[in-house]
Order: sequence, then structure tokens, then C-alpha cells
Amino acid sequence: ARNCIPCPPWPAGLTIYPKMMVHFDVGREASIKAIEEAMSSNTSIFLVAQKDIRVEVPDRNHLFDIGTVSTVRQILRLGPVRPSGSWWEGEYRARLHDLVQTEPYLVAQVEPAEHGPAYEGKSNSLRAEAAIRQAYELFDRYCELSPKSASAEMLMNIMSSEDPGYIADFIAQNVSMRVLDKQSILDELRPVQRLNKVNRLLHREVEILEMEQNIQRRVQENMTQNQKDAFLREQVRVIQEELGGGRGQRDYRLPPPDHGGQAAGRGDQ
Repeated sequence: ARNCIPCPPWPAGLTIYPKMMVHFDVGREASIKAIEEAMSSNTSIFLVAQKDIRVEVPDRNHLFDIGTVSTVRQILRLGPVRPSGSWWEGEYRARLHDLVQTEPYLVAQVEPAEHGPAYEGKSNSLRAEAAIRQAYELFDRYCELSPKSASAEMLMNIMSSEDPGYIADFIAQNVSMRVLDKQSILDELRPVQRLNKVNRLLHREVEILEMEQNIQRRVQENMTQNQKDAFLREQVRVIQEELGGGRGQRDYRLPPPDHGGQAAGRGDQ
């Protein structure tokens, strides 16, 4: 069944999935009016991403087909009246058919996108089990490489679920990905295929993080060696100054940092 519900412009780069909580700041006047209407009428809203974030007043062609019907959980206010931020919880995926109102805020005509046995979360197939196990391993590695972005608590949340669709949505919500990648996961209605897609994206992200870590380690090693060489050269310079640095004194020198040969020639004996 199709419903007509408020559709506030969604901030650039944000995506919300079913059963996930997301915070976003309320800036546009149209968003404020849509949220206030949803609160006063105790209704949900439809959160859908824009194809072009530069468009200030989007129409139907500027919006993706799949979004998430969501419920407000908390409103943060700037002063006694005006809302400044909000917490939303995704309910279910929905397909956008049309915008039936544009002023003073957008109202979307939507219908649930997931229905029927093909979209039920839990699956006992071998393919589903293989995808879930791969997700466990990849997210565990991601937590090791990016502890500021992911935590052991997040990993436990995933490992306590056997729903491939939920696991895919949870990872996509909490892992840094490109906007179009996040939207492609939202667009995929089949749970196992969705998790396979997330695994491919997560595998790429893990490879990038490993490469960044290797680069940082090599830079650190080079810096450490250069610091050691500079320190030893400074020691030699000070020793030579203390010894007078004149004739008749040994000229102690370090080999150049890039050569592994023996020390440079000695001075007059």
C-alpha cells in the first residue's frame, strides 16, 4: 500500500538503513517544517538521498528510487522552539513513486520495497552462512585496522546476528564508504546478495587500510633511520669541536647514510 508522508531533504553523504540510528543536523527550513509536521501528527518520514547534493530544492528527478521510512527518536533544539538536530531510526526500505507536494515541504508517495519470502532476513542456506562468516572475518580485520571507526562492541553486535540483511545494513551504516556505494547497498533488496556486495566493498576498504598502514610504517622507519644518522653526525661534529678540530687530530666521520661501506678515509696520522 502506498502512503504519503513528509520527505525532508537529506544531508549530503548520509544514508540510513532499517533498524539503524542516525543523527543529522537540521538546517533547511523545509526540513524543519517536515520534521515538525511529523512530530505533531506522530507520523514517520521518508529519508531518501539526493543524486546531486548541490540542488537546494530537489524534485523527483533529483532523488533516488529507494529510501528508508524512519521514525524520530529525539529532537535537539536550539533555543526553546527551533530544532537544530535530530536522531532517527530506520524502519523499512521504501520505493519512491512521486512527490505529491513541494511546498512548504516535500511530501512523498511511497510503498514498502521489501515484501514476500525472498526478502525475509534469516536464511539457512549455505551461501548465506558463507557470506556471514566472511563478514565476521572482514569486519574483525577492519576493527583492527581502524579502531577509531569500529569497536569490539560493533563486532559483537554483528556476530550475535544470523540475519544477512541486518549484518549488511549494520556494516554499511558504520563503515566509511562512498555515497553511491551506500546507496547501492540500500537498493539491493535481497539479503544474501546485499551481504555479498557489502563484503566486496569491505574487502576493498580493508585492503586500502592495510596499504595506508604499510606506507605509514615505511615512512616512520625512514624517519627513524634519518633521525639516527642525524644524531650520530651531530655527535661526531661536537666531538671534533671538543678535540679542537685542527691539524694533527683524527677526523672522525660517519659514512654517508645511503652507503653501507666502511668509514671514510682517515686524516693525517
